[in-house]
Amino acid sequence: MSNEPLLDVRNLTTVLDLAAGTMPVVDDVSFTVGRGETLGIVGESGSGKSMTANSIIQILPKKIGRIAGGKILFDGRDLSQFSDADLTKVRGREIAMILQDPHTSLNPVYTIGNQVIEALRLDDPRQPKRSLLGKAINVLKKMNVADAERRLHAFPHQMSGGMKQRVVGAIAFSSAPKLIIADEPTTALDVTIQLQYLQLLEGIQKNTGAAIIFITHDLGIVANLCHRLAVMYGGRIIESGTVKDVFAAPSHPYTQALLRSVPSIDTKVYRLYAIEGQPPPLTEEIAGCKFASRCPLATDVCRSHRPDPKPGRSGAVSHEASCWHLGETL
Repeated sequence: MSNEPLLDVRNLTTVLDLAAGTMPVVDDVSFTVGRGETLGIVGESGSGKSMTANSIIQILPKKIGRIAGGKILFDGRDLSQFSDADLTKVRGREIAMILQDPHTSLNPVYTIGNQVIEALRLDDPRQPKRSLLGKAINVLKKMNVADAERRLHAFPHQMSGGMKQRVVGAIAFSSAPKLIIADEPTTALDVTIQLQYLQLLEGIQKNTGAAIIFITHDLGIVANLCHRLAVMYGGRIIESGTVKDVFAAPSHPYTQALLRSVPSIDTKVYRLYAIEGQPPPLTEEIAGCKFASRCPLATDVCRSHRPDPKPGRSGAVSHEASCWHLGETL
């Protein structure tokens, strides 16, 4: 097996061309995902997580969204140079996406069977639907969809949220993709169903060898599911490394603040920790660190100069953080 990463994103910049000006929603982002690896991407709403994922397969807002720079190397090919026709061959077949809301991911006027079979036909559009019924049932069974034969004839509104999310997962895995992008797929699920769904994804990943990019707000999920972690803020990755290294020695003040925001069952608190202030508008040009306006450690250099990635506090080679005050803690 090649040692090259399955996905290698280099200096990716994605912008929205708005009437008020050009808005950089993904700002010089670089990361890799190995074959069979799970990378977690975390950060507050508006930090650029979903736009980064959408940029990989280029499902950006029409007319206003575009990739302004960088490379997206997937299995040795630069997707940023692909035409729409070439990208269509990659989406669904080699890179699949699971969205956070199963209610909007499934078409309400088609049966579950129609939608699963349509995904299976990506590999061979000439294959008649009737011949794919058995495959559709098997795919649903792998995602632990109860009574899969009967579910083929059901419509999305006849299923629970957890069951619909399993169907969305079945559609994503139906063509045996090399990479799954899961954009907060557990948000609409209760805690018990979340755990079952995550265990299911993990088991299927082990059996298929697929890589996963898992986008989430939940650091608990990251701790249990992911191998590596990228923390985003203001469209930039401000810290990255193995989950073990980042959790043990969070180096950027924003990462430290995120971890402090997670309540502990071992410590009694009367008020949960919260990060003061709001993320800056993406239309605002900021020369230095984008977290400076909310950071209690910020100095003049933070506000005037953008920090380059430096080795994190864990000392591990793969652990990096972009901060002028890496030796300090909140």
